[in-house]
Amino acid sequence: MSAQVASLPTDHEEAAAEGPAAATAAVPNGDAAANETAALQERLGMYFSGALTSNLIYLGDRLGLYAALKAHGPCTAAQLADATGNEAGERYIEEWCRQQAAARIIQTDEAAEKFWLTPAQQECLVNEIGDDASPNFFVGGFTAVPGLARTADERLPGLFKSGGGISYDEVEHGVTCGVCRELGVWVRHALVPNLRALPGMEEKLKKGCMVADVGCGCGKALMVVAKEFPASTFHGYDIAEDALKHAREEAKRRGIPNAQFFNPGLDDEKLPQEGTFELVMTHDAIHDIAHPQAVMKSVRGAMKPGGVWVIGDMSALDSHAANVHSHPLATFLYGFSVHLCLPSGLSAPGGQGLGTLGIPAGEMCRMLREAGFASAEVLEDWKHPLNRYYIARA
Repeated sequence: MSAQVASLPTDHEEAAAEGPAAATAAVPNGDAAANETAALQERLGMYFSGALTSNLIYLGDRLGLYAALKAHGPCTAAQLADATGNEAGERYIEEWCRQQAAARIIQTDEAAEKFWLTPAQQECLVNEIGDDASPNFFVGGFTAVPGLARTADERLPGLFKSGGGISYDEVEHGVTCGVCRELGVWVRHALVPNLRALPGMEEKLKKGCMVADVGCGCGKALMVVAKEFPASTFHGYDIAEDALKHAREEAKRRGIPNAQFFNPGLDDEKLPQEGTFELVMTHDAIHDIAHPQAVMKSVRGAMKPGGVWVIGDMSALDSHAANVHSHPLATFLYGFSVHLCLPSGLSAPGGQGLGTLGIPAGEMCRMLREAGFASAEVLEDWKHPLNRYYIARA
């Protein structure tokens, strides 16, 4: 064998050099264990790459790199550093650009010297608010990435041993902010049109009625509707003081005097016990609550006869087995559950710990009827990328 021939890679070595997928394909079909191992390695590598990319997406949003690319691209890394006031960090920005281009998140030229955003990338990466705000904006949720990583490192090992939880009042600010930004996109673009389509609801809101948002978080949904219907009065309820502080400041900043925010964990801020509200909303919160049935009964007691409760919760399938095997977002949603939703549901003694995908449609409707609602059904016309929406009538 000549030295030249000996230096050539074998078929399997060549495939491995081209990437895990090619290496997997090169393994003989009869070697099932080797195929399984190679496939798992490929999948693990994909998740590891995704974790690193998530960190850099967070930095791109935080440092204004995406916004600068929209404003100044096509541009070099040096020009991008100058545009964002990070001249001393040019080398870091250069490496960030290369990674983002390799990940197909931003665009680059053949020489990988200039970088820019396509209109679709601008929609997903930059256009959060303002005249060009897009319903496809997707980066806000990455604000939660550092906080979720710290939770995994500092809190979850102990919870796996103790079985305890983390209430939303203990959640890091970055996680709270990330969740609010992610959920706020659909709320800004779709909530008011969907409410208007409910029979008689627009008339009530225009005339003036009492509205509550239970589990309001940073108050995004409440303020969107309150701004649209100034004759109505809006009360937001949440136990997370950090989120409530943000909501109160934002309502003041935006000039929305008909929105107020309360902590129902305080005696003088609890939900009213007599019929008060004609509309109650809850977005992505029921599965997080330690004792959801008790909250449902409290909400029922606070509603006027004929009032409605609009509830958005994750679009769980009929069983966890169905979710694991068939839900297209199961990996993401169960992952989020371990970091945030399950700890919240286990944060009080006897908490149910439902988790993100813990309430299928039939169970949600059953729980609502058991809490005293005359009817409960799915709002089939309310389309949401993650949620299924319900309407319960008092």
